[in-house]
Amino acid sequence: MDIAAHPCAGCCFMLRFAAASPQGHDYTFPCDERGQVDLDTLPERLRCDYFFARGMVGRALALPVVVPVPAPAPALPGAVAAAG
Repeated sequence: MDIAAHPCAGCCFMLRFAAASPQGHDYTFPCDERGQVDLDTLPERLRCDYFFARGMVGRALALPVVVPVPAPAPALPGAVAAAG
């Protein structure tokens, strides 16, 4: 998948559903500053996870919170990007 086409590309906020227990799994989704998730841009799997997380609030997950995503550090002049 092209990085620029990824649903999180350019996002400044994530909607985070924290696990209610230490053994649980947190869920995060790209959103705007109000916590609105653009379902039309999410891949099918991520959209299904989003609906699951919403349904598990109060059971296995806490109410979601909007968290800012830190901006990536600027590249240093002359630095070579690592192959990944």
